[in-house]
Amino acid sequence: MNRRKRMCFAVGSFLGFASLLCACVITESVEAPGYAAPDDSFTITAVAEIVEDGEGWGLFGALLPNGWDAGNGSYVGPYYSGDLQRQADWDASFEEMYPSSEWNQWLAFEGDNGDGYAGQTYEVTLDIYTDGLLGEVMIAFLAAVHFDMADPD
Repeated sequence: MNRRKRMCFAVGSFLGFASLLCACVITESVEAPGYAAPDDSFTITAVAEIVEDGEGWGLFGALLPNGWDAGNGSYVGPYYSGDLQRQADWDASFEEMYPSSEWNQWLAFEGDNGDGYAGQTYEVTLDIYTDGLLGEVMIAFLAAVHFDMADPD
């Protein structure tokens, strides 16, 4: 059964940083290099603050060029720390909220602990892997919380 999930997003990107406040999460900052070599990797660090109490699971989305990948994610907060697990089932939810172009894709990751309280700040790190192509690209990151404890399908 396909049920729609209530999700709240905060948008952050480098090469033109933007932040969007929602009722659940604010992405306060994203640190990433301004340049990445072909066939290389780099790590981004994002800081997200929960602004509404609730039971839910943290999600983190990366909008990356086709051919790029991401992995080895983690988060650290005042009460929970853990790993981000790749959750391809959530890619479509990010895509629905913020459609990608034909040149990029959403990769979704889920935290392994629930519950969040207003005022808690979490630091998220994620390794990004580039492909062999040269060019200028825009990447973006979204911190989110989903309140439906079921899988996205």
